Amino acid sequence: MEAQLLVTVESASGRHVLRLPQSARVEDLLPRIVLVCEGRSDGARWLVKPLGEAVLAGDARLGDCGLFSGAVLQLIEPDPVAPATPIPLSLRERVPRQDYVGSLDSAIAAREISRSMVVAVVSAHPGAGTTTVAALLATLLGRLRQDSVVVADANPESGALSHWLAPDAPRPDFSADLTPQPVLAALVGIGHRTSVLPAPAGDVDWRDLIEHLRRLQKIVVIDCAAGFRKASSSAALGAADLVVLVTKSSLQAPDLPVPKTYVVVENQASRRSRSSRRSGQTQVVTLVDEPAAADRLKTRGFSWTHAPASWQESIRELAAVLIGSAS
Repeated sequence: MEAQLLVTVESASGRHVLRLPQSARVEDLLPRIVLVCEGRSDGARWLVKPLGEAVLAGDARLGDCGLFSGAVLQLIEPDPVAPATPIPLSLRERVPRQDYVGSLDSAIAAREISRSMVVAVVSAHPGAGTTTVAALLATLLGRLRQDSVVVADANPESGALSHWLAPDAPRPDFSADLTPQPVLAALVGIGHRTSVLPAPAGDVDWRDLIEHLRRLQKIVVIDCAAGFRKASSSAALGAADLVVLVTKSSLQAPDLPVPKTYVVVENQASRRSRSSRRSGQTQVVTLVDEPAAADRLKTRGFSWTHAPASWQESIRELAAVLIGSAS
């Protein structure tokens, strides 16, 4: 496994603990560092330096810079570009696709999460695609990060997530004993440090259940039932650190009933709208309409590799935004 260096990066948005490959050149790392710390795509022009020392040379390899594990680096924003100079609109538009995907993967994997993170995947109406987004997001995070990940089926009436990811697993019943041990025993491993909690049978206190999951796993992704008033969805929204709102139109996305940091996923979008962008203060990620792929995924044996390349890229963008927003 490639040697990694754990560093703290100080930037305008605060302090960020990152794990970076020692063999990489500084100039290659900067776009990834800026994307993670500042959510900006102009990282090629930024500078970085150890606290109280000179700026690191762009062509130097990180492992040759005399840094130690736990070193503090300062991220320096470049001077503004003259108005006549065109500024790239996004990282995606200015780098080859392979490099863009690699930058996203690095952004997802690099940042250390200080505490457990709960992500609620919600929608206002049935059929929006929350299960697809939740399943792909959880499996991607498990593949790229060193954290334990659980995706919970909080839609017992549908149970689609359970059918896709753990078709042979029984539905757990916590009505008699909702304590950490039976919750842990109910988790079904699906590989890459990822597990699924099948939709519970009977009544369950979702607030307590989510709190147990938070303590048992580092990242908790919750596939919620449509609407915001159901007990499971309400509890997930209340407990969530971040919310993913899945809709078929970002222009008609409903307001959340609670004040939360959220990302809109516009599902079944046209290819012309394919991009990660901002709408006002809200980040919007699009999943283009892929009917055949959607049908393939809605079967036993769901896997990340069966998802179309456009969806894999979009979910990477979503994961990078979420990890970048985590505390």
